[in-house]
Amino acid sequence: MDHDNPTILFIDDEPNVLDALRRKLREYDKHWTMIFSHSCVEALEIIGKRAVDVVVTDQTMPKITGLELLHELQIRHPDIIRILLTGNSDQETAVAAINEGKVFRFFTKPCPIPVLIEGIDLAIRSRKAMEEAEKANAKALSRNNAMLRQLVVDLTEAKQELERLSFIAAHDLREPLRQVISYAQLLDRHHAPSLSGEAAEYVQFIVSGVNRMDALTGGFLAYTQIATDHTAFADVNMGRACALALEPLMSDISDSCALVEVSALPSVFGSERAIVQLLRHLIENAIKFSLPMSIPQVRIFHTEVEGVMVFKVADNGIGVEETGHNIFDMFRRLHGHGHYTGHGVGLAICKRIVHHHGGRIWYEANPSGGTIFNFTLPKSSRGSLGR
Repeated sequence: MDHDNPTILFIDDEPNVLDALRRKLREYDKHWTMIFSHSCVEALEIIGKRAVDVVVTDQTMPKITGLELLHELQIRHPDIIRILLTGNSDQETAVAAINEGKVFRFFTKPCPIPVLIEGIDLAIRSRKAMEEAEKANAKALSRNNAMLRQLVVDLTEAKQELERLSFIAAHDLREPLRQVISYAQLLDRHHAPSLSGEAAEYVQFIVSGVNRMDALTGGFLAYTQIATDHTAFADVNMGRACALALEPLMSDISDSCALVEVSALPSVFGSERAIVQLLRHLIENAIKFSLPMSIPQVRIFHTEVEGVMVFKVADNGIGVEETGHNIFDMFRRLHGHGHYTGHGVGLAICKRIVHHHGGRIWYEANPSGGTIFNFTLPKSSRGSLGR
């Protein structure tokens, strides 16, 4: 809007009314650019050719009523301020139009010129205030967006630095740990006869504790490596990935007499190494957390839900109790060291691998007993099934 010289369009089908408006508003020529139209159709043509800030129209018009015109302007030119002049019989309609946002204000005819001028001035001031508020909001939004962009950059850099330091710390911690365990084992091997029973027990505590610390550090190292893995994604045969995941678990499968069934699975798009690691952790847990005196049964299959491939690792084990804790948190153990071995990093690694692929992971109770772990991965471009 040109606040120094806004454009006002007056519409009335009675020439004498328009002539009277011209005469009585002549002194406002220096403040407003005024246009006078005899019909709503002509008014729409004018608005299509030039900018108009305020429209003042009579309600009773041929072909198109004033309210119909203002409703059309509300849709096509919402920035134009709309004022309606009505007779007494149209007031209820005008009030409804205001409530619906079609009209800024209405005046009953005959409307005194000072009242009309005051109404137009108020409309112009309202429009000016609205534009200033929009400009202020736009500046604030631009400023906030710039701050957010910088914050994202800072957070990304901080995250990358933290991951780098975590990797270095985990890697460097393992060397002194291995030295400690080496010396403790040497002490046990070469000086066991001279050690008292209590001292020998302490040495075993040292070996056990350092072994556990080394395993925790190794798990943490594997966890940090996922985020820094920049291997290009490719099509992954899930049947082959399952076979690779089962290879290092053959001893556990044999010892427990576990039954592992792998259904035909679709290919996915991702990192084969990471997906093999994901499957190995889930299958290993399924075998480990079995019921006493029972044969572990593990089934790996998939379903499709609304175009998303959901992979499932189902077992007949002890199940997962609802503790209120997130079992996918780092170092979260569901059972004490005396019950089941482990360090509480496997499921955290699984979650990070799945998230690294843009998927999600969750668990649910197996209706036949045990637990089903579900995860989603991106579809392969081929989408073929493999064993």
